[in-house]
Amino acid sequence: MYRCTEDCETTLEKMKSSLAAESALIVNDSNASDRLIREYEQTMGTVMSNLRNRAVHPPFPYNATPVLLNGADKRTYTGRRIKFSEMELTRTHKSKLLGKEEENSRLELDDGIAFSEVIAKL
Repeated sequence: MYRCTEDCETTLEKMKSSLAAESALIVNDSNASDRLIREYEQTMGTVMSNLRNRAVHPPFPYNATPVLLNGADKRTYTGRRIKFSEMELTRTHKSKLLGKEEENSRLELDDGIAFSEVIAKL
C-alpha cells in the first residue's frame, strides 16, 4: 500500500513538472505572438499613414500639365483621375496575383495527385 502511494506521488510530481514546463513554453509563445502582433500593427500603421499622405500629397505635381479645353485652363491630373488610376493599378495587380496564386495552386494539386498515384502504385 505504501509503495503504491509513493509511485502515485512520483508520477504526480513528474506530471506537475511536465505541466509547468509546458506552461512556460505557452507563456513564451504567447509573449512572442504579442510582440509579433504589435510589430505588425505598427507596420500597418506606418503603411496606412504613408498611403494617406500619398492620397493627400501625391508624389507628382497635383496640377501638372495644363490643358486648354473650351478656352478654360483645365488640369490633367485631378483627384478623381488619380484615384481612378490607382484603383485600376490595384485591380490589375490584384488580378495578376490571383492568377499566379491560382496557377500555383493548380501546380500543387497536380503534384499532390501525381504523388498520390505513385503511393497508390506502391
